[in-house]
Amino acid sequence: MEYAKETFLQADCLDSLWSDFSSLEEMQKCWHDLCWQEIESNSEKLLSEKPAAIDCRTVETDGHIFRVYGVVHGWTGGPSAEYRQLVENSLESEENVLFEKMLGQFYGEKEDVEIPDFWVLGRLGQIVLGLRSMLMFPLFMYYAIKDMAREIFTRKEKPVKDIHDIIDSVCYHNVDPELRRGMDGSLPTALQIELELSHWRDWNRYANVDYLMAIAARSGYIAEFAKNFARDRELGELAIVVGDRHLTEVEYFLRTPLPLPEVAAAAALHAERISNWRYYYHYLFARYMGMMSVGVTLGFIPYLLLAALASFYLI
Repeated sequence: MEYAKETFLQADCLDSLWSDFSSLEEMQKCWHDLCWQEIESNSEKLLSEKPAAIDCRTVETDGHIFRVYGVVHGWTGGPSAEYRQLVENSLESEENVLFEKMLGQFYGEKEDVEIPDFWVLGRLGQIVLGLRSMLMFPLFMYYAIKDMAREIFTRKEKPVKDIHDIIDSVCYHNVDPELRRGMDGSLPTALQIELELSHWRDWNRYANVDYLMAIAARSGYIAEFAKNFARDRELGELAIVVGDRHLTEVEYFLRTPLPLPEVAAAAALHAERISNWRYYYHYLFARYMGMMSVGVTLGFIPYLLLAALASFYLI
């Protein structure tokens, strides 16, 4: 069956699409290809002019106005100094800002608050994440150092000769946010949320890195945190800065209640405590790093065994 972009965007649920695909991978690839076809067909327009600011989604709910900004943050806040400056210019007029974990270190002021969305992974998820990172340590360090060096030393971005390199350009924000999701295979917002939350209580989500990262659930947590924080601080307007993948999902959950009561309750509790004492975030972050360290320690055992075997046979 020949699909159009609108077929995915207008789909009410995954069930309306499953009959035409043999697997989730086939469905994701179809959406990915449709997004790139759309982007490629409009490449000249997308690259013709750099945006003056990054795009944001505005939601008004319960008497509060939220502006959600999605950024490509990499290891240092963005792929180039020019990109990071664009983000700073975009946030310049915002008085009250919440940041996803670590983004406040790049773009925030001393008094700004970061959101402890890492809580959503849970203790086991945090341990597994640390374990996976350590088991892949050589590759992880190679790509981390390579990407950090590229971001730090790239001051002014190079002209985009191939539209597929637009993710490293400020022109990335000329692309529609739903199409941006499809660039890496993520389904349209509502469908991806349905997919990820359907695996929320499955044990096998710890074996799948996409489900382990709990991006949709974290988006819901961020939205609930922001709503409660705005209420507790009595803020009429509030900006939320998140990784770009979260952008439309946070917008979705600002409009739609999160169907995970335990996550919504935690977000409300954390918002209240951080609103009264922002250093509570650092307590939660220390717990997160502690659980990660347990996983890292477990992941280090194979390297110790290899070193022991090597010393036994080589010395």
